[in-house]
Amino acid sequence: MTDPAPRIGPDNTLGQPAGVVDEPRNRSERATDDLLTRAHLLAGHQLPEAVRGYASQLQASDATIYLADLQQNVLVPFLGPDGPDLNETLPQLAVDTTLAGRAYQLV
Repeated sequence: MTDPAPRIGPDNTLGQPAGVVDEPRNRSERATDDLLTRAHLLAGHQLPEAVRGYASQLQASDATIYLADLQQNVLVPFLGPDGPDLNETLPQLAVDTTLAGRAYQLV
């Protein structure tokens, strides 16, 4: 079996072979790596709270997951089983006219 082809890093240096993941370098990368590693073990309704739990490690005060509706016209907040707080109103975001919608289209 041959080794996978080496990949070129963003700084044009030869990096790890393809498929080998570098260790996260900073706090944000470590938090994101940890969240993604643990997320596949969670039930869907547990994801919003898990993401909120990692927000402070990513230097954010809060985080909300948005899901696209079936027709992919709007992004709808995914709040988990408890729904929003009594004083909390989270808007739906249009896919065609918001920055979040544009990110959804491109990623």
